[in-house]
Amino acid sequence: MGHEAAQKTPRPANARPAVEFSPAQQRIVLLLILGATLFSYLGALKFEFVYDDKIMQVTNPLIHEWRHVPEYFTHDLWSHRPEQSAHYYRPALLLWYMTVYSVAGLEPALWHFSTLLIHLLLVGMVWLLARRTLSDSWTAALATLLFALHPIHVETVTWIGGVNESWLAILWIGTYLCYRNFRERAEHKAGWLAASLFLFAWALLFKETAVALPLFIVLDEFIRGADGDEFWTRFKKGIAYAVMFVPFTVIYMVVRTWVLRSIVPPGRTPHGLLQMIYTAVSVFGFYMKHVLWPVQLSVVYDLPYVESFSAARVLVPLLLFAAGASLCRLCLDRKSVAGALNWLLVPMLPALAAAVLLGPASVVHDRYLCLPALGICLVAAMLIGKPGSGGAQARWMQGAVTAGLAALMIAGIVRESAPWANNRTLFTRGVEVSPNEESVNSWLSSELLQEGQPRAAAAVSQRYLAKNDRSWYAHYDLANAYFVLQDFPAAEKHYARATELYPENAREFFYLGLSRMRLGDPAGAGPVLRRAIELSPRGPGFHYALGQSLESQGRLEEAVAEYRRELENYPENPSLRRHLEELEAETASKARKGRP
Repeated sequence: MGHEAAQKTPRPANARPAVEFSPAQQRIVLLLILGATLFSYLGALKFEFVYDDKIMQVTNPLIHEWRHVPEYFTHDLWSHRPEQSAHYYRPALLLWYMTVYSVAGLEPALWHFSTLLIHLLLVGMVWLLARRTLSDSWTAALATLLFALHPIHVETVTWIGGVNESWLAILWIGTYLCYRNFRERAEHKAGWLAASLFLFAWALLFKETAVALPLFIVLDEFIRGADGDEFWTRFKKGIAYAVMFVPFTVIYMVVRTWVLRSIVPPGRTPHGLLQMIYTAVSVFGFYMKHVLWPVQLSVVYDLPYVESFSAARVLVPLLLFAAGASLCRLCLDRKSVAGALNWLLVPMLPALAAAVLLGPASVVHDRYLCLPALGICLVAAMLIGKPGSGGAQARWMQGAVTAGLAALMIAGIVRESAPWANNRTLFTRGVEVSPNEESVNSWLSSELLQEGQPRAAAAVSQRYLAKNDRSWYAHYDLANAYFVLQDFPAAEKHYARATELYPENAREFFYLGLSRMRLGDPAGAGPVLRRAIELSPRGPGFHYALGQSLESQGRLEEAVAEYRRELENYPENPSLRRHLEELEAETASKARKGRP
């Protein structure tokens, strides 16, 4: 037996002989798994650009020309939309977008196909990992199949922007496999180490959560250490090897902090230590529920910050997790369970930290479970394929259970991926799952308005306002719907309320001014239009609207000045240019007549 085989999950003394596939059988099994995965997600090829895709792929000039590539490494991910900066430094993701755009253009089917291909590549990496770490080919095939068809990956595969998580998982697994080769093989050790560090560096450039990988290495060394070694001996050995990854982590964090100007987004309200722990446990319980029962998945969730101890949100998740881990320990060996927990917990730590620091309602997403789900799939595969007595009959039973799970998972993928077809269905599902979540109600209202359904958009905002009258989004969205419906008194009322709740949005002041103009109050429109210009001096139509207000009041010279500023900002407006020439001629004529 080679050293690699010795590092696999040990088998009990009374176990059946391991079920090993020949190389040809391994290729067939992998192709069948990949084929089932491809079949499950074929419907996604008909989906549209949804959620952030229109901003990140369709209207993002940075990924439409190769000359922008150097900017990927010196700007944040959303630098093309400074008003929506999201505090992400992910140059490798932008490079991937640029690569896909150079082939696919703006054809959504090709973009979705590229995302599906990356998921298939991830499935292949999971197969390599499972073959390396599990006891036999049968168990490895089970783990790979369960991972490939797990519905928790729907967001990662059907949303183009979710490809980030697949790339992170691919590079994380690749880093680990190369590291294992460095540790266990006598030949080409320097090459395997260099490959591991190279993949780790790329993982960091795809997503910042790769900083947890050195901790994963520490725990992996501790788990796989010799049983006779003392606790601290195994722990120090893990630290000694993980130190090799630290310089890359430090360099990355320094560059990221320099580009983003801070480590975490500014302006977040700090919470006490106990509240942070309670919230982290609550979010962990939520994630575990979704991994084990992935139904009614949504683009966002309405999860509160846990301000005080709650049995339902804190104690119950801890007890259930402890019970599940103990049950697995009774059925499986200690190192198998610990290794699976390492895959589950460490990749999830950054997601839990984000929920604690930024608030769970804004950063809890199913896509963050892309890699952690592997831990659950490893445990499930070991339990289903657990060796023991029973011979062929037991193997047939395991096959039937596997087939049943696969069928259920494929049905789950089809069901849970359907809402991602377009924004309306996506946001409708979001409102169904989280009716009290503010942002998804706003997104649905805006999408309905864009689709020419202002009454339906107004109904969404009205329902939300009935629960929360202090929602800026709901007042603003409702005002937009009333404006389209030409109900200007109602539009004016809700735009005014929106400016009270959040007086920093230029467009709310702009449309408040337009509403007052429609109501025959140009004098009342003037101050709010000036405020819009103060907030956004180059806002399209802002100077034009103020000019109309001034012209309606007979203040022609001031109106001329505003029209000129509008044309300076947006010279391609022939009708305004003609009107300005007529108005200039009129004011000049009046000036001549007024001379003594």
